[in-house]
Amino acid sequence: MPSVHNEAISPMRSDLSPKEILLTSPTKKIAFVLADENVPMIAYLLSLFPEEKKQEVLSSLPNLKDPIANLLKNIRKTTFSGNFEDRLTKHFADKLWG
Repeated sequence: MPSVHNEAISPMRSDLSPKEILLTSPTKKIAFVLADENVPMIAYLLSLFPEEKKQEVLSSLPNLKDPIANLLKNIRKTTFSGNFEDRLTKHFADKLWG
């Protein structure tokens, strides 16, 4: 299994919210964790990222980049999104730094 720990890691992860963990995690580690997820889930999660980080992660997922980019164009936020977003970010933050 390839190493995904070659970027600097902050020792104070417990002080960060789940969303902050996602946004500050190394790009390669995020891509590694997302690689086994379904494309709509990856697209939704990446829709929460700033554009630059989103593009970095997409570049690390070359086989999925086009389908994810197509879905990102059509993602809409709803009132349901807030609760789902919180649960999703917690889930993936736990996968990254649990």
